Amino acid sequence: MKAPYKYISEEDKGVYDAMNKGIEHSKGEWLYFLGSDDVLFDSNSISQFFNVEISSNIKVLLAKIKYNGRKEDSFLLRLNKGVKTSKFTNLIWLNNTIHHQAVVYRKSVFLEKKYSLKYKILSDYHFNINLHRNRINYIVKNYIVAVCGTNGISKNYNWKLYQEELKLKVNLTSVLMKPFFFLLVSTKYIIKRLLN
Repeated sequence: MKAPYKYISEEDKGVYDAMNKGIEHSKGEWLYFLGSDDVLFDSNSISQFFNVEISSNIKVLLAKIKYNGRKEDSFLLRLNKGVKTSKFTNLIWLNNTIHHQAVVYRKSVFLEKKYSLKYKILSDYHFNINLHRNRINYIVKNYIVAVCGTNGISKNYNWKLYQEELKLKVNLTSVLMKPFFFLLVSTKYIIKRLLN
């Protein structure tokens, strides 16, 4: 009997290079990425996305995630018992509104562009802003798909993270927006430092 999965371990240039390799090797129509400190909420987490027929124009499926809620986490992560809903709205320009572990992508969205290796921490954020700009068709499901750790690289609120956020937002808009985004990311950085 053929195994339903393939395991590959090799050198890469970081998490997004590894994810791009996974995309290349994948055979299915839909792709889901789960971090090393994350787990599926239950055994039906992925199948629930597909409990109704999905039209071919839908490219992304979104759900909720729940942070595992350590007492040392900031109150922002613990708000609403750690449950966060992903959605594509213009708020994505202010804050990442798409939680990576809450997304199932149709493989075809990666045919033209994969994750940029210019961004070591926020390439998924960059990718999702591009999907929002291109008005991607999506569905939001009202259930929790994964329980997520809070020790991932995007949860280490150091200045390097915010520099990368500034860079990607300026690259996606205009250098004229740099003062606004600099003020935004600086304020976010200060608030996170005060709350942690």
